[in-house]
Amino acid sequence: MTPTDESTGSSLLLPLVATAIVGAAIGAAALSLALRRSQARRAALQRARLDALHTRLRSLEAQLASQQLVLQSMTTGILALDMQHRILSLNAAAERLLGITARTARGRLLPEVVRSPELHRFVEQAFDAGGTARREVTLDSATAGILFLAAEPLLDSSGRTTGVLIAADDVTAERRLESMRSDFAANVSHELRTPITNIKGYVETLLEIGVEDPSQVRHFLGVVQENAKRLARLVEDILALSSLEQRQAGARLEFEPVELESLVARVVDDLGPSADARGVRIEHRVAPRASVVGVGSLLAQALANLLQNAIQCSAANTTVRIEISAPSRDGIVIEVRDEGPGIAEKHLPRLFERFYRVDKGRTREAGGTGLGLAIVKHISLVHGGRVSVESALGRGSTFRMHLPATPPVEDRVEA
Repeated sequence: MTPTDESTGSSLLLPLVATAIVGAAIGAAALSLALRRSQARRAALQRARLDALHTRLRSLEAQLASQQLVLQSMTTGILALDMQHRILSLNAAAERLLGITARTARGRLLPEVVRSPELHRFVEQAFDAGGTARREVTLDSATAGILFLAAEPLLDSSGRTTGVLIAADDVTAERRLESMRSDFAANVSHELRTPITNIKGYVETLLEIGVEDPSQVRHFLGVVQENAKRLARLVEDILALSSLEQRQAGARLEFEPVELESLVARVVDDLGPSADARGVRIEHRVAPRASVVGVGSLLAQALANLLQNAIQCSAANTTVRIEISAPSRDGIVIEVRDEGPGIAEKHLPRLFERFYRVDKGRTREAGGTGLGLAIVKHISLVHGGRVSVESALGRGSTFRMHLPATPPVEDRVEA
């Protein structure tokens, strides 16, 4: 091959090589572009999945926060225990009812944080019954409440039991009211039985012995009359107390300005003879222009009950004082103070309960029904006020009605 032929061959090969190189480059570029596009699609898909996952997580977090808000706002206590009786979680109501905190209780055994044999027996019963149980228990802890407990199995996502879920409701107030109603019925029955039995007995005796002895007949009829009066007072007091205790009792009353100086004067005039008969002086001091918005007849009844009690508890040559403070932003205080024997401290918290008597014999002899102070309390409540007492043995007693400066805007009567 001549040099000319070699030159000609080389010139023909170079374009082919160049074309191959360019083709290879174009192919590589296309492949690179395809790879980049594929990677971009995968990245976009991953971002979309991540965005969807973040959205789902945010939704789950919002749902969890909402559920936690509902759980923490419930008045029913919720307590979750695992199979070893360890506390998994509890809401704010359960913390309050059991007297513990979630921060210190979570992860610990229930008996370690709550000292209540009844509660622990209930938990054992729930586990033995497969997680379901119902019972009322009385706590022995500082809360000392009565709880109605309902247990259900705590299940995982596969339906396997992993513990128990306990709902706790405080029924202390309901049981106390039931007990008070039961006691009230028993006390009413007892108080009614005594005068009825006396009346029945003396009437039967009169029928047996006849009316030949006028003095004896007069004595028997006098006893019957006194017991009939006592029966009438008791019925009147029960009706008055029942009316005052009804819901919305205050809404049915006509409130108007009551001038207290004249109200005190009327009550003192009515009970003056009773005080004179016992040798008891009555002194009263009413601040100028003292008045209150209320029901005059009820306020007079409350003051009369307090004054009558003070007179009955006072010895001869002692003084009962009525004082009414000057009106202030907090309202007015009506105070009745005696110089009687006083009342032991243990009795003070229960003085305003129905039929509660410090000296039962003396109260009945004086003709009391045991409802006077309860009526005073409820009259104060329908006026939006409250009552209080201070006393000590040998130092007399002071009873107070605290009445607001403005009329009540809602019913405040409590059982």
